[in-house]
Amino acid sequence: ASARMKAMARNLLRQHDPQNNNPLLAIGFQEVINELAVHLFPLLKNQGYQIFRQEGAPYGCAIALYTTGDNACTLLDVSWQPYSDTVMARGFLYARFQLPFSGTQVLFTTTHLESWCGKEYTGAPQRVKQLKQLEAFCSHQLETYSPLQTSIITGDLNWDDERRGATTDAPMANVLTDAWIDSWLSTKTGTRGETGYTYDSKLNPMLGGNLRRRFDRCLVRNSTAQGTVESTSTKLVGMEPLVGLYWDKLNTYTRQTREVPTAPSDHFGLIVQMNTTA
Repeated sequence: ASARMKAMARNLLRQHDPQNNNPLLAIGFQEVINELAVHLFPLLKNQGYQIFRQEGAPYGCAIALYTTGDNACTLLDVSWQPYSDTVMARGFLYARFQLPFSGTQVLFTTTHLESWCGKEYTGAPQRVKQLKQLEAFCSHQLETYSPLQTSIITGDLNWDDERRGATTDAPMANVLTDAWIDSWLSTKTGTRGETGYTYDSKLNPMLGGNLRRRFDRCLVRNSTAQGTVESTSTKLVGMEPLVGLYWDKLNTYTRQTREVPTAPSDHFGLIVQMNTTA
């Protein structure tokens, strides 16, 4: 298990090269367990990141913010906010920071909305309330801090609104009050074969069945009174199995196990590159 966690941590950091002067400024995590944190967080700190984590949960959210070295952000505020309606200790982490070489402020949030736990508890009503609570918080921050021009929502939203026919959740755009831009949709429109499935039982060796969903998303809202932050590219990461690492996967129907490759996570990661304009 320790070898797997170390490999997962190094796999993520391959996305960040501090020598290329283009580090990932903010990274959002969900379902961080202690066994991963003890390996991942020291590696991130050595690369110039400051770590903020949901405390008191067996697994929870975390933010890594690049605050040391060239192109570093300036942290202004950070905290954890629990949701008012959850049975899973869900909430969101936020960090308000100033971009390097600019007076522009950004509010970065990461969250894990309520999970589907069967027909008896789909979590859909809770997800609506949680997303509205998070949006209201972002709106209040934009109204309170005049230098703040952009709010960003990231995370495992568990939102199922893109299937043909009946879906578990209402269209996200109908739930949100303001004009949020979905980074994947804004950068991949018209690109054939780019589904954006971050949970993909067809491609991820750790999964089984047929479920394929774009659960993990990045939403951007700009203040009309200020400049804009625009998503220019998106890509999925963590899609390749970790070399030499395998685990015994249990088939819950047959109760038999088989050895399968180990992926960095049961979800693929989403990296978004953004540009700012004054």
